[in-house]
Amino acid sequence: MNDRMKQAAIEEYQIMLDQFLESDDIVYHFPSHLNKLERAIIHDMAEELSLLHYSNGIRRERHIVVAKHPPILDGGVYDHKQGQWVSIPSDGLLILFYNYSFIYQAQ
Repeated sequence: MNDRMKQAAIEEYQIMLDQFLESDDIVYHFPSHLNKLERAIIHDMAEELSLLHYSNGIRRERHIVVAKHPPILDGGVYDHKQGQWVSIPSDGLLILFYNYSFIYQAQ
């Protein structure tokens, strides 16, 4: 990838990230056709924007998932993997795993 192509890709990914940040969506899945270098660029950009980010899938299905920090409201948190709000009892501890799933652990 030459410098001109890299800059064009960065501009395209920035638009995608900006649209995601302005949306009500909590999670965004980038397409799986991106190569390793393109995914690395997106990881760097997501890090700069303080977004959660990870690669998911294997081989041709490998893609980047970016997520806004999960909202925690009234003792609950949104678990994007389950696609639902999860209640967290007030006497518990919320644990965030690498894949951004949540569990409750009694204290």
